[in-house]
Amino acid sequence: MRSKYIDIVLLIFGIMAILLAIKTSDDIYPWEKPHPFIEAIFNQFQTGNEIVFSLSVGSAVSILFYFLIVWYPERRKRYILRNSLREYYHRFRLSTIGILLLSCNKVCEYSLVKKLNDPEEFKKYFTEDVTGTGGRMYDVMNNFDEHHLQDLRIELEMLRDELAYIISQVDISEPKILDFFKNLSKYVYRMEHLTLEYDDIKSLSNFLWQMFANADFATGGSDEDIIEVMIDKIR
Repeated sequence: MRSKYIDIVLLIFGIMAILLAIKTSDDIYPWEKPHPFIEAIFNQFQTGNEIVFSLSVGSAVSILFYFLIVWYPERRKRYILRNSLREYYHRFRLSTIGILLLSCNKVCEYSLVKKLNDPEEFKKYFTEDVTGTGGRMYDVMNNFDEHHLQDLRIELEMLRDELAYIISQVDISEPKILDFFKNLSKYVYRMEHLTLEYDDIKSLSNFLWQMFANADFATGGSDEDIIEVMIDKIR
């Protein structure tokens, strides 16, 4: 994996190469009366100017081609894939909320789905007790059938495929981000193979609650969607 620090070092070397090329060049400076400090810096060496000039120009050109041929295309690729993953994750959230709504009240209005994509609205809606069972999330899990589970499996499978594609295509240099997406992919894989057994449905409920309500059971809550945060860190 190529670290971003290598790019910074190369950029610094490129600037230094350009300055050395100017210093060792035989051309006349574009300024008529340079400042004494500038004149002192850009005075030629006593010997070896031609060699240093050739090496500096060659280095500067090589670094320029690196940024044009390697760095820029890779950065653009990261930008496209990052936006693609962000958009797909957004669609996944909307589709999954729709499945939950169909399970608890058999009605799925798009305006309500979009509203519940907000974690606070999601928590408020699915903790509301309208049937005396303890909240709509309990209704969701109690009414979950094989059809709903299969629809959710498909959404989870497509999300896992998207994550696997991003991991394979993007050179993620930060181990923390790479480990997060790998662990998320593994966790989604386990969710795909759950059944309608009580323990499985409970695990699924906890997983969905953490994802859609930004819930952290260790601290009681979070202000950020950790998945979106990690997606934004793919630079």
